[in-house]
Amino acid sequence: MKLYINKWRMYFILLMPIILLGQSNKINDIISPLKLISGKADTLIISDLFYAPDYNLNFLDNKNISVHLEKEKNLLIVKANPVFEGFSTVEFKYRNEIYSIPFYAKKMNQYNFTYKSEVKHK
Repeated sequence: MKLYINKWRMYFILLMPIILLGQSNKINDIISPLKLISGKADTLIISDLFYAPDYNLNFLDNKNISVHLEKEKNLLIVKANPVFEGFSTVEFKYRNEIYSIPFYAKKMNQYNFTYKSEVKHK
């Protein structure tokens, strides 16, 4: 019985590093949706979105959002199209795998207020 338990421990110790190394090439985090205001740029720290050993990302084109990556600072600058409102995803390629960052863009209503004084000022 004792030999049987020690054998499983040995297999576990030998196989665990192999399993962990095999999984390190993929992003396993759940990426939370971004909340954006249409037409306004937002700057995000990439490591706040998900963990990866390096952030060598290539973003795919999307007509609803523009994406700029500053690799030196690990910053992601995103700006939703001013006429777009709704849900979509930004896709990027990392180590030959394609991942998506979901986002929601909302239009903000703009109101212009004017006031004409009845009193004439000198």
